[in-house]
Amino acid sequence: MKNLKPDFTSRPYLLKWLLIILSVKLVMFAYFTVQFNRHARESQIHHVIAVAMGDTRNYYEPAEIFAHQGYYPSMCRMPGLLPVFVPFSWMFGQEPAFVCVVIIQFFLSVLSVLLLAIVAARIFPYKYVFEVTAVMYTLSSFVSIWDHTLMSDSLAVSTLIFSVYSLTGFLKEGKMKYLLLAGLWLAWSVFLRQIAIVILPVLCAFIFFGRKETWKWWLRNSILIALPAMIAIGIWTYRNYRMEHVFVPFIKPVAQCYMTYTPQFLAVNELLIAWGEDIQYWLPNTPANWYNANLPQTHVLESATKKTTRICPVDSMIALQHDYYTFRTSYDDLVKKQTGAEVLRKCDVYKKAYISEKAADYYFFNRMVMFKRFVFPDRLDNMPGPAFSEMNIMQKMVKLGYYLLLLLVGFFAVLYTFWLLFKLRWKQLAFAAIPFSVIGLLAIYFGFIEQRYLVPAYPFFLVMSVALFCEAIGAFRNSRTS
Repeated sequence: MKNLKPDFTSRPYLLKWLLIILSVKLVMFAYFTVQFNRHARESQIHHVIAVAMGDTRNYYEPAEIFAHQGYYPSMCRMPGLLPVFVPFSWMFGQEPAFVCVVIIQFFLSVLSVLLLAIVAARIFPYKYVFEVTAVMYTLSSFVSIWDHTLMSDSLAVSTLIFSVYSLTGFLKEGKMKYLLLAGLWLAWSVFLRQIAIVILPVLCAFIFFGRKETWKWWLRNSILIALPAMIAIGIWTYRNYRMEHVFVPFIKPVAQCYMTYTPQFLAVNELLIAWGEDIQYWLPNTPANWYNANLPQTHVLESATKKTTRICPVDSMIALQHDYYTFRTSYDDLVKKQTGAEVLRKCDVYKKAYISEKAADYYFFNRMVMFKRFVFPDRLDNMPGPAFSEMNIMQKMVKLGYYLLLLLVGFFAVLYTFWLLFKLRWKQLAFAAIPFSVIGLLAIYFGFIEQRYLVPAYPFFLVMSVALFCEAIGAFRNSRTS
């Protein structure tokens, strides 16, 4: 397959594709706006197009205080939304500012599609990589659904794409301004979603494999790309220390931010993660939901029987659920204190026993289970609409189509990663490390597999899937003509 010329992205060609992307995403935006307005709670909708989610208040209340009182009161959310929210809040007030934020998210999302397609063509220079990436990412609701929401996800993934685009521009042209822009975009992405910090060393490795230069050249440019984030985080950390005399480089521990995150809640979660279970307690028929049930339980879920140990048989799991239920619901301080202490003790003992008796499960197999559930989920969350059984044909087609796309993107990205490892293509492997660094930390290390946490990895997985497809088609054509 012939490589694309370095100047393949002429301005008229880019403008044509930008208009195509804008047109398609406008249609999608209108469709999901209608779905949100019909099926979300009325309190969630702000002026038709802006949608509040469960964490919206935690993001925007500190920003609103900053807009009106001049100081940022929180260490529970980094102030990454201030640049897009505060100016409009000053000019128009909170509610119109929400609408302005969503509009900005949408247009940055449109631009991110074009820039991601350019990145794909620069890293995987196969015929039609640019075009197929542009089409597939434009049609992907897994990320664009967040353009509607008053959260940080849409802006975080857009700024991350801008950072990688700028870095590939530096590798292509060698201009330092691109390196500085890559660092600035990455710093903003970190302040929107802290997980982006794990991508910093990956980008430094990308520089190393992207051009054959001296170690001094690589070290100097790695420092330059890290500098904006390090300065911004340093200022934020100093500000936090001045406020409360605590060392907080990112955000406070969740237990210090939210009253519902009690030590007992966190201990149960840690035990569930050790067992390789999902801790999203709002999902029905899951162990996390079972432990947080509104009634004492008499039978465990079938999956729990595989997690038993000599110290923690099924009866002990049921007793732990009863203790935790009593702790959560009791109004008697003494009873609450006693059952709370018992929950902490049991969780600690049961976790240690599981690690001791089933070390292979804890250290390896459960991690792989978490990876599978994260990358290949058994459902599609966050898409507005009624229950699947109540959907019309159009709604079912949209949901099934996007769910199938999510699974295929993950499958082909993982498959292509093995192929790149087999071929030892270091530059492209460094690109693959961008999504895998996010997945490795969140799913494999921490055990956090909420679907929206996959959003920063998804665009780069999509690029890899497209590259595999284009490379395979090229190899097939070459084999037929040889």
